[in-house]
Amino acid sequence: RDLPLYDCGRLGVIAAAEVISHFGARPETSLEALTESKNARLK
Repeated sequence: RDLPLYDCGRLGVIAAAEVISHFGARPETSLEALTESKNARLK
């Protein structure tokens, strides 16, 4: 997606925090909604 390294790292942290906060590997909410709530850019 040609994002800066900072944005990629931030998206990875958001996704990892969601996945480890519950049982199972799939996020309970959409990653797009999570990134919007954290003011991170997914697109």
